[in-house]
Amino acid sequence: MSTTESETPQPEVLEICRNAIRKDLGMLDDLPRELANTVANVYYRYFELSYDAVIRSQGNRNWLPKCKSGDEPLSEVISSFFKDVAQFKTDIESVPGFIEGLRRIDKARQPKLYRFTVKFILDCLKYNIPKASEKTLPMRMLERKLRKKKVKEIHNLIDFLNA
Repeated sequence: MSTTESETPQPEVLEICRNAIRKDLGMLDDLPRELANTVANVYYRYFELSYDAVIRSQGNRNWLPKCKSGDEPLSEVISSFFKDVAQFKTDIESVPGFIEGLRRIDKARQPKLYRFTVKFILDCLKYNIPKASEKTLPMRMLERKLRKKKVKEIHNLIDFLNA
């Protein structure tokens, strides 16, 4: 899944996301569109993985996570699943703090700080730049360009959520 690939989101997962976002963050219409869509994708990835694991494993003691290619060794499938769980959990837990901090910035009085913070949040959540807080803006800009094709987001997911 990439920013240019279209994927039809699962309605059940969308409903879970919509409720969780509204509970944790309220409406996202005050955020820049790219950031709102990234936040929606963070929630969607987390709940899609959780929903899939719960639904597929019910009553099935032999359940295993989905393979990406279908012929991966079991150890790689399990390792990838737990890596995804850890990353998605970290991302979803960091979103409320990021958004709360961003909303405290007065866009009219401090537009540069607001834009800087939006880019920083995107670098952390969308582009997954390791140790983004330790890097200069030019370095993060370069990494952002290099990582752009690896971004895993559903394009316009925010439109499905009405959040």
